[in-house]
Amino acid sequence: MPHIYSNYIAPASVLIPLVIGLGVYKKVNTIHRFLLAMLGFSALSTILARVFAYLYHNNLIIVQSYTVGEFLLLAGFYYCQFQSLLMRRVIIAMAILFSILTIYLIIIFIGVIRFDDYAPSIESLLIIILSIALFNKNNDTAAKIYAWHQDPVNWFNAGILLYFSGSLFIFLLSNYIVDPKTLIYIIIWNVQATFLLLLSLSFSLGFYKLRKRITVL
Repeated sequence: MPHIYSNYIAPASVLIPLVIGLGVYKKVNTIHRFLLAMLGFSALSTILARVFAYLYHNNLIIVQSYTVGEFLLLAGFYYCQFQSLLMRRVIIAMAILFSILTIYLIIIFIGVIRFDDYAPSIESLLIIILSIALFNKNNDTAAKIYAWHQDPVNWFNAGILLYFSGSLFIFLLSNYIVDPKTLIYIIIWNVQATFLLLLSLSFSLGFYKLRKRITVL
């Protein structure tokens, strides 16, 4: 049962915000389409990872490729949120350097069983920085225009910050706890799955708020 939760139930939860978001796809702007693309990319990558694990008993190439795709889509979301030219240049630089680093690591780890914990850990740190920067930017304006919980961006950003903050230490420990039969392994990856579930719920609330706002308008 623990493996069913972490391998199937939690990953499948991304379909909830994806379905809600696709319902208003034509009416949302580029900012939200980056998030929808990330959810769709996540669902597709999960399916491919299962197929590769079944056929080749090694799906690390899919997992590693997903990391760079996920970061680029989230970087696009944050790029649209900032109007500052400096901040936008920083995000572009992050995206380019991270992509180069991740591709380099993919090449190094091809054919290797060991999970690449470097790229996910670096990605988590960069996304945490961008998430906190966005909260700092939006705090004053959001208080003047909307209540915090009425702003969809706050729900999206909160889910992202919670997920990557919680996952950072799990990624760092991933290569030290490798035996799937141990209790600590089961606990850690179920905690990771729970962070993913919370991310999906947060995104679902964000798209629900967005849908209500569009309906009112």
